[in-house]
Amino acid sequence: MMHEIWIGTGTTKEVLALNPTELGSFKNRNRLGASFGLEGRSYLNEYFSINYGLHLKSFRKSFILNFREVFIQDIHICIPVLFHYRLPLKENHFTNLFLGFNGVIYATSNASYSSNDYDILINRQKGIFPNLVFGFGYQFSKRRAFK
Repeated sequence: MMHEIWIGTGTTKEVLALNPTELGSFKNRNRLGASFGLEGRSYLNEYFSINYGLHLKSFRKSFILNFREVFIQDIHICIPVLFHYRLPLKENHFTNLFLGFNGVIYATSNASYSSNDYDILINRQKGIFPNLVFGFGYQFSKRRAFK
């Protein structure tokens, strides 16, 4: 059984839509984040492998609430485990299919804002939350691919 290990970095963007509240406007101004991780692959045979890893992701979110801005620094850990199928098409061309889950570990994160009219606390519970992942990619040389 062959193994590969590599380091990955990247930028990430989280999409979150929030509706207006009784108190007024409440909009999430999404920010780009950064990620850093260690990934690996264990080959079961020529076509099947298991991809796994550990990623640290960070986002800085900005919420607007009645013309006031509340900031949250969001850091969490992702643990992807994917089954990978590599389908050969022709010489040095492959289609890659991925299926698995991405476990996201959240720590408790709070942000608060106070004014004369109200107090606001944004609280996210800690825990492990599995997300189903399905993807595909195309490899057109030994080192060039997208997924």
